[in-house]
Amino acid sequence: MTARPAGGERSAARAVSAPLADAEALTTGAYLGVPDAFARLRLSMGPAGVVVGRDRHGAPVVLRLFDRRPVHAVLLGPGAPAALLLWRVLATGAHADVRTNRPEAWRVLRERTPADRLRFPAPGEPAGQPGQAARPDRPLVEVADGVAPGPGPAQPWSARVVVAAGVAAVAGPLRAADVVLVSRLAPDEAARAAAALDLDQPSTELLQRLDEDMFAVIGGGADRYVWLSPTPAERDLAGPAVTG
Repeated sequence: MTARPAGGERSAARAVSAPLADAEALTTGAYLGVPDAFARLRLSMGPAGVVVGRDRHGAPVVLRLFDRRPVHAVLLGPGAPAALLLWRVLATGAHADVRTNRPEAWRVLRERTPADRLRFPAPGEPAGQPGQAARPDRPLVEVADGVAPGPGPAQPWSARVVVAAGVAAVAGPLRAADVVLVSRLAPDEAARAAAALDLDQPSTELLQRLDEDMFAVIGGGADRYVWLSPTPAERDLAGPAVTG
């Protein structure tokens, strides 16, 4: 893949402060609006959710992970940037539980996140903070990285994310997932993923040609190809495969 998102521009604006004591008083006028003018005003808002990356035009790609119905997701591939994506989920105000057999892969994120926002539950321990259910202003993401998800059904306003390097470990969750995020796969793994997700041949070939800092978002009847576009602070979390 050679297309890259537009990026790298930085604002050149600088805030300039000046003593206010010597400044003249600022006089402002008043504006009288009429009801008909206000009725014509429209406020346009983009989709809400977690920004998982940017498309080839540089536009943000947003994933809605939390709703009244629990969301099930799969993050698939040996280069899947699980820690970086969870960092972005935490930035929305969510709390997270991570169950993993690869503690070193999560070390940096664990060191940078308060313990009341990111937990590593013991096997068999229920998800979430004791006595605190997930809610719209405090959603919960449960991550199962190479291990079984936590006990009990997923809650409303929560998401379960299964992380796996290969298709064999997630064949069942893959078919049942609401959304699947796939990093570059070897040809045999791409064929297995395509069979489970009912992808056509061009999509199967694209899964083998993704850039190292790129992944496919498959779900909702559409496939999108996304660049992570990590910030400098995020590169440590993403690991050496993601160079930005």
